[in-house]
Amino acid sequence: MKKWVPLLVASLVVIAVVFYPHDSRRAAALPEDLAELIDRAEKLVVLQEPFDGAEVLFESSERSDLDALKSSLRVERPQPNHYVHCKCDGTPAILFYANGQVIGQLTNHHAKFVRCSLWKSDAYLLDAEAFLKWFDERNILGPRREYERS
Repeated sequence: MKKWVPLLVASLVVIAVVFYPHDSRRAAALPEDLAELIDRAEKLVVLQEPFDGAEVLFESSERSDLDALKSSLRVERPQPNHYVHCKCDGTPAILFYANGQVIGQLTNHHAKFVRCSLWKSDAYLLDAEAFLKWFDERNILGPRREYERS
């Protein structure tokens, strides 16, 4: 083997580690991270879908709406190395804002799981009814209909 091959391999590894874009989200859902995100938010916007240009279903800068959402979201941390990822995009999507900038996103997955921009894995909802009630109280009826159909 050529003497320069180990040096080349080592150099490529260093380049990959330094320049490869890493996903900074945590693998497992941490309920306290979600609570902290909602506490930092000054505004929330509920979109029909998690895509640019989607219909706005609800928006609020009221602390009571943010706190009610936080109370409704009881999630279970997935087991280590057991990641859950629903194949749908999740509807509706909730965007969280602070200082006019999006600081996070949460999507509903059949009122069984939520996906958050903070994590790689979806998180299992421990109380679907509380989450659905939050939507119901804001006249966002799609999540309840979907849940009842399934």
